[in-house]
Amino acid sequence: MDTQDRFLKKVNKTDDCWIWLGAKKTRSGYGNFFYRKKVIHAHRASYLIFIGSIPDNLYVCHHCDNPSCVNPKHLFIGTQDDNMKDMIKKNRSGNTKGSKNGNSKLSEGDILEIRQSEEYSFVLAKKYSISPTQVCNIRKRKVWKHI
Repeated sequence: MDTQDRFLKKVNKTDDCWIWLGAKKTRSGYGNFFYRKKVIHAHRASYLIFIGSIPDNLYVCHHCDNPSCVNPKHLFIGTQDDNMKDMIKKNRSGNTKGSKNGNSKLSEGDILEIRQSEEYSFVLAKKYSISPTQVCNIRKRKVWKHI
């Protein structure tokens, strides 16, 4: 079986993204593919198989922002700087504040309630499923400074 056929057996082609069904190299969703005697990210393999070579020190980036996508039409070559600028332009940087940050457990309203509450930190921690230290950091404005 040739490399392209082997690759496509691990892909679910939708109308938009081609979703990688094979092994995942990272928890962030990037796929794994054995290509020319080594394991590489599946989206890089897709670029190599369907488009061509990747110049040294360049990245294969996603227009669609889907790490599991291997659709060659969604991939482009760029530098680390290009990738970071694309991330910021699409508002995917870790600088997203407050409840807009995908890792946030709390809302802006929760923060105001915590700061105004006279309850003990351990009580609030249990109520909001966070640590007492986090409650203290919120109250001292070490975190959520923008509220």
